[in-house]
Amino acid sequence: MGYVIKIIKFLLVAVLAVLYWPFNMLFMKTKEKYLDWKETDRISFIIATPLYYFLFIIVALISYPLETLGMKLKPQIGTFQ
Repeated sequence: MGYVIKIIKFLLVAVLAVLYWPFNMLFMKTKEKYLDWKETDRISFIIATPLYYFLFIIVALISYPLETLGMKLKPQIGTFQ
């Protein structure tokens, strides 16, 4: 039964990683423009603020369980050879 749970956790990590990468890349691209607009175009900055924080929340919600499950699935120092 332990192997089935480990496989399910591994598949969950794989799915979260596939979802995390495009959202994180979109967030990083948006962040570049967003911070640039803060200095140059205040109206675009204000309009983009909800999108920026929405992407931030999505990335944070995906990354926390991904990191937690990934750290639990890695081999421990004593068993790694």
